[in-house]
Amino acid sequence: MKKRIISLGTFLLLAGSLLAQIPFAYTVKGELSDSAFHGKEIAIICGDDRREMAKTVVNGCNFEFSGAEDSVRYCYVWAGREYGEFILEPGTIWLDMKTHRFPTGTSLNEALGEYNRLQDRAYAITDSIYRSVIHEGMSREERIEALSTHTFEGERIHYRMYKPFILKHTNDEVGAVAVENLLMLGATPEMLDDLYPHLGEWILSRPYIQTSIAFVEASRNMAPGKPFIDFEAEDLQGKKIHFSDFVGKGKYVLVDFAASWCGPCREEMANLKEVYEAYEGEKFDILTVAVENDSEASRKMFHDCGVNWNTMLNAGEVPAKLYGFRGIPRIMLFAPDGTIVANKLRGDDVWVELRKLNLKENNRTYMH
Repeated sequence: MKKRIISLGTFLLLAGSLLAQIPFAYTVKGELSDSAFHGKEIAIICGDDRREMAKTVVNGCNFEFSGAEDSVRYCYVWAGREYGEFILEPGTIWLDMKTHRFPTGTSLNEALGEYNRLQDRAYAITDSIYRSVIHEGMSREERIEALSTHTFEGERIHYRMYKPFILKHTNDEVGAVAVENLLMLGATPEMLDDLYPHLGEWILSRPYIQTSIAFVEASRNMAPGKPFIDFEAEDLQGKKIHFSDFVGKGKYVLVDFAASWCGPCREEMANLKEVYEAYEGEKFDILTVAVENDSEASRKMFHDCGVNWNTMLNAGEVPAKLYGFRGIPRIMLFAPDGTIVANKLRGDDVWVELRKLNLKENNRTYMH
């Protein structure tokens, strides 16, 4: 694994220079949709550590913060269901509390709005491509057939669109926001390799950027052909068990990393139940790993979702850190020898991948 950590000396020098910055004056203004918050206190929240940086009282529908800070930061203001994100920097900043993402008034906030509009265009393009292949009303078999003959490159499309913007902001807070979003929402190690040499110390010194880089580096362990990495957890009775008790034992194993608090995880288990009924046998099995430390909640999830396949409890954050994934459900397919066949599977993609294996399906009737 390549090291992406800046030296301690460089970090301390940078931190010292930031601390030594001369405080700048700022004003942050905004308007709410109604006067429901009149007379109530709201706050500027720092995006780095969620701390309150300043407070003010809403006057009618309007609010205004004024103060001084010594470092430019990504922040936001909440007022019930309305909020606005912005970069706290010198000058007067106007927040967009209705659509949230388009502050104005200063250079970095104008750039943040530009980035958010770029995001909207990227998602519109990838959504249009997907909808050109998958149509409402298609049966599962039709969706599987369509997905089997098309390759979606949503992550690459987003990267190609975001990279020119990031290269204009390689060492400022807007660039940090764009890089963090890219790293969290599916950047591949190859994308990181391409982008990393261009990033400045301001971005690379941010703790959340360092955390995200570490996850992307670890995601190299999820590449097809990579061997599984073992870890320890518990069975339903609290006995210590290992990942290697289930993977690399001569079967294809579909591994589902999930948690009780994750709504999409529960939804995906309905799909996995059908998959299990279709393929369970000598050559195929499923394992759900609870990536939390609440065995009672995990057991209830298994019961509620009708999980009747192998499970592991109390795995905590260990699998995510080993394999480099940030979101769940995370579903991976392992070959009989324990090497990875595919990762990031969801819904119909699970069926598409399993059809490639030519496994014999059990005599079942499936939902469409």
